[in-house]
Amino acid sequence: MTNSKPPQLDSNTEIEKTIHLPPAETIQHALGANHDFCSGIDELVDNAIDAKANNVCIVLHVDKSRLTRVAIHDDGIGMSSTKMERVLRLGGHEAGSDSTIGIYGMGMKEGSYANADTVTVLSRQRGRFATGIRLQKESFTAGVLSQRSITALWNLRERIVELKRGTTILWDELIGAYQGADEKEAATFLSNTIEKLRKHLGIRYHRFLDTQQIRIRVFTNYDSETLVETPAVTAIDPCGYPRSADPKYPRRLTVDGKEQGLGITAHIWVNRSKLDAFQLEEKDELGHQGFFVYIADRLITQGGWCGFQEPRKDFKLLRVVIDDPRVVKKYITISPQKASVRLSEDFHRFIDSLRFVDDPTKSFDEVCTDAIAALRLSNKKSGKANPIAEGGQGLAPAVKDAIESEARIKTSEPVSVVWGDVYSDEFVEVDPTKSIIRVNKRYRKMLNPGRGTFNDAPLVKTLLYLLFNDAASSKRTAKSKANTALWSKLLTVAADEQLRQQERKSS
Repeated sequence: MTNSKPPQLDSNTEIEKTIHLPPAETIQHALGANHDFCSGIDELVDNAIDAKANNVCIVLHVDKSRLTRVAIHDDGIGMSSTKMERVLRLGGHEAGSDSTIGIYGMGMKEGSYANADTVTVLSRQRGRFATGIRLQKESFTAGVLSQRSITALWNLRERIVELKRGTTILWDELIGAYQGADEKEAATFLSNTIEKLRKHLGIRYHRFLDTQQIRIRVFTNYDSETLVETPAVTAIDPCGYPRSADPKYPRRLTVDGKEQGLGITAHIWVNRSKLDAFQLEEKDELGHQGFFVYIADRLITQGGWCGFQEPRKDFKLLRVVIDDPRVVKKYITISPQKASVRLSEDFHRFIDSLRFVDDPTKSFDEVCTDAIAALRLSNKKSGKANPIAEGGQGLAPAVKDAIESEARIKTSEPVSVVWGDVYSDEFVEVDPTKSIIRVNKRYRKMLNPGRGTFNDAPLVKTLLYLLFNDAASSKRTAKSKANTALWSKLLTVAADEQLRQQERKSS
């Protein structure tokens, strides 16, 4: 059998002329196929951060409960009309630095066209007039706005963000927004969209939010009149656990264990946590294990092994942070949508070369072994304590975090411990219909002599939460009613006795 060779180019072939083959305008409809609402917003927030913005304000314009327009305002340095025309071309890109994330010049267009058929970009540099361009998905042409139109649209920023500089992007003729006739469904869609967006932004930009490099706010503008700010977008750190399941972690691993070598950081979470930082944007039975890759401090991947290895149940607590720019540059390629990565062929060898900085005899295999051991230990411990209801109002945040981290949580409403009127005049009463343990407020000063706060008397409230947890969160049986009555009576006697002792001391 003879080896067949591919045909060679004929060096004598002549090129008569060169023709230009521009893309058909229908390619615009393919842009953004890999984006959703949140990732589309990401592209604009990324650009705002690159433009040195301190504030990003996202306004959801609503008409009769239906989302009709999305406006994204920032107070960055803004763009000149020349620069705007340049960056709005497909593939148009400004050279960045290590602190910027743009690579392909497609992000703003892709993210916007995934969510809107009409996109308007307005920008102003300090000391100059604002400029504006409107893009249509149907063509490669763009409309330059008149100064009158620019002024009207620029004033949408009033009372929200600085008028003297920055960029505003408007999405109109929205794609994917609820268009039905049911007002309740429209309101539900809007509420879910806001909550999903707030959580997504809190995760992706948690490093910027945590260090207050940027503030991201979300507003709802109802019927062009009422502007309502939603709860603050706060940092959600995927490795922000109150404590690690293994006290030796987090651990830094570098090439050959050298202090300044290229490396990663390994984290081991506690099991069954209900914190947003563990569940991230949605609960995953495998625990969002894997690589958390950061590019210029933006979180790109929320776990997943990216082909390095298959997910395993016994790795569910393991998270590996890759944020060293040298590692990213050498071994990782980011997708155009900045939402996934591809590992190089050398990445496996890189991981094999890693050693603990504080113990160069140990490798990444030791990390996996520790993660498995932590999970097994937590599962072994879980059989020793009964599941309890989640902590609700009135408990100190630190106590609720500890409950999330340490306890097995049963499926029920959170149990709150609050001060209130107890008409039986006893120290405490339990309302299982509302999952509330109500403490008689006439004893409040005895337990908390200072100025009362919503989460005051943490020790007493936590003890009551534990004692009456089942009674407040489960179907009441004759036995549980009897126990509740007995315990409440004894606590009332003890509380009255403590009052008398305090009165004798003060007299």
